[in-house]
Amino acid sequence: MVVMNVKNIYRWENWHIYILPAFHFIIMLLFIGSLLLSCGITESEPVDYHNKILFTSSRSGKEQLYMMNPDGTDIMQITSGDYWHNNGRWSPNAQEIVCNTEEGTTTAGFEMVVMNSDGSNRKLLGWGSQMSWSPNGSKIAFIHLPSAELGSRSRFIYTINYDGSGSKRITNDSLELIYSPCWSSEGNKIYFSSNRYDAENSNTCELYYMDNDGNNVTRLTYTQNGSSYSASISASGDRIVFMSTSDNASKGSIYLSDINCNTITLIISPPDSEIYNYPKWSPDEETIIFIGVSTDGNGESSVYKIGRDGKNLIKLIENAYSVDWSS
Repeated sequence: MVVMNVKNIYRWENWHIYILPAFHFIIMLLFIGSLLLSCGITESEPVDYHNKILFTSSRSGKEQLYMMNPDGTDIMQITSGDYWHNNGRWSPNAQEIVCNTEEGTTTAGFEMVVMNSDGSNRKLLGWGSQMSWSPNGSKIAFIHLPSAELGSRSRFIYTINYDGSGSKRITNDSLELIYSPCWSSEGNKIYFSSNRYDAENSNTCELYYMDNDGNNVTRLTYTQNGSSYSASISASGDRIVFMSTSDNASKGSIYLSDINCNTITLIISPPDSEIYNYPKWSPDEETIIFIGVSTDGNGESSVYKIGRDGKNLIKLIENAYSVDWSS
């Protein structure tokens, strides 16, 4: 008969009491770790800002910048805080945004600010509006009224380096009204709207382009009984989309043309209940987005998109305006 020593039994029981729970704990940790890995819970991936529509909305209270997918899904707020932000424009590589902000804004003009596309690393640039990036991202063209606080409405086109240095005025006619500068795809030209052919008439304007230093201004459109304005140049540099009130139309329609405006095609006219404006190209040049503002008294603003052939009109989102489409 085998007799087990009582002391040995006691040691075994004590080992069992302390070792087995520790063993179970290790097994549980390994199980949880493998479960987390299988669920794909890892570091969050960086946000892809390419092929996104940037817009302004007051849905959170103050006007702020948001972005969404081209189909209107996955809305993400970019800016927040005590200051409003609006009129955002993507940089060519979609890594930065220039917009207007309440911070620094006075009677002298709206303050411009450059920031990362997530709203971080803000840098104030000075007063200006209607900004447009050069294709290489090194400069920004904008409109400024240098004597606005004195009551003068004379406006000029300026350029500035993206870091805030080198501000330069490139137009000089103080009598003209000038709007919506936009760079050519090569960066050697700047397109804009102006009444310079009839500076005493503030109700008409045409499309022009000039060298990026302000020289060699050339008139592009000759609108019959109306105005042409708000040009957007396609990424390839082959086409222009713009607004026009030709033939005494009370509201602007969206038109498409070749880069020299030799062949102009109507894309869409607004219904009686809305005003259309500010068309912008998609990166693949197949689609155009624009703003529609209700005329029924509430001023509701919506973002639409339409094929460049004038088909497949879709309302993407309400309470939104000032759109731009990243590369």
